[in-house]
Amino acid sequence: MAINFGTSKTFHWLVQILVFAFGASLLSVYESHNYIAAVMLIVAVVAMFFGQLSWNKSALIFSLLVAIYCLPILFLYLNDMANIKFLEKPLGALLMIPPLALFLKHPPEKKYFETGIAVGLILVFFVALPQIVSGNYRVFLGSNPIPFAMTVTGMVMLCLPMLNKRNVPKTIFGGIAILLGLFLIVVSGTRAAYVAAPIGLFIYIALLPGKKKRYLFSGVALTAVALIIAVNVNPTLQKRADSTISAISEIRNGCMDSSIGTRLKLWNDGFNNGLKKPWLGTGYNDRQDLEVIKSDGEQKTYDNAHNEYVDAFSARGILGLTSTLLLLIGPIVLIWKKRSRDPGLAHAALAFYVSIYVNACFNLYLWRSAPWKLFIIATVVLLAIFYSRADTKLNKNPETGTSA
Repeated sequence: MAINFGTSKTFHWLVQILVFAFGASLLSVYESHNYIAAVMLIVAVVAMFFGQLSWNKSALIFSLLVAIYCLPILFLYLNDMANIKFLEKPLGALLMIPPLALFLKHPPEKKYFETGIAVGLILVFFVALPQIVSGNYRVFLGSNPIPFAMTVTGMVMLCLPMLNKRNVPKTIFGGIAILLGLFLIVVSGTRAAYVAAPIGLFIYIALLPGKKKRYLFSGVALTAVALIIAVNVNPTLQKRADSTISAISEIRNGCMDSSIGTRLKLWNDGFNNGLKKPWLGTGYNDRQDLEVIKSDGEQKTYDNAHNEYVDAFSARGILGLTSTLLLLIGPIVLIWKKRSRDPGLAHAALAFYVSIYVNACFNLYLWRSAPWKLFIIATVVLLAIFYSRADTKLNKNPETGTSA
């Protein structure tokens, strides 16, 4: 069938290409998320001159959530004259409002969004394969295994709707991507992701209808067995488990030298700093450095509390913490109201956001480049899918929670 490349069709296909490319290149191509976000913004600005943007209540609410989140950070910057890097993330969120308006006019198709994420997971595995084969203790792409694992966890959650029994090739492809993603989480050695991924999977499975729930439970059990076997090639999981047990034992004996003990100390210090100026926070320049003194006298200073919520309260006070919670929780509330349009995708979205909430308990999430971009762009795509005025029906069988 010939495609009519009129103005509307052109923007429609540009949206599909960008959404697919975002997921497919995430993590495997260095800083690709920033480049694609910039292209999304440029396309949205051009689309504005052709009348190819749309606006509705979801876009207004999202814009308000972003603005509320940005205000305490802007105040902190102006008050502290802090490094301009503090404006990078909120500015990035504001710049995703025009792409949302574009996506509402030309909704991303779910198949391109999911497939892009799945391709991305497979590509990440092959890019990381040399590290896996060489037996690296912690496998990751980029500068740090923590944001790597947090991003992979979110990608796995967004791939879950591909496990559609009615479409066998799609199920196999999605299953392979999810399995490789879970393996990458294991060999990353990131304990927060060890907690977040199972919780997200459990939520998704628990919301499935009866038959699908049984099939997926069986699949998860087989996956767990496969992963246990696989880690014999790279025993990261066993090493991290041993270090966790050792850290807990040290904490019980009053020694806080381990990474877990350090986090507990940072959370306590960050919270106490916030109490000094509870409404607006102490800022990053005025608050006392978050310092940890080891038992051997070594002193180490940290620039954050290794917890999104504690850090927001410490630096930006109750207003900053509230604005952070609104930005994190607001999108899933909006999506859940429209879950009847595609229950399967809504359940995956819930698993995705919950995995973020869990990861944010142990590390900064919104201030890490790849996780932040995944959060903000996935949110824009999901809102567009659920709130677009497109007449196409997203789900032929709402009772099963699977899409056509």
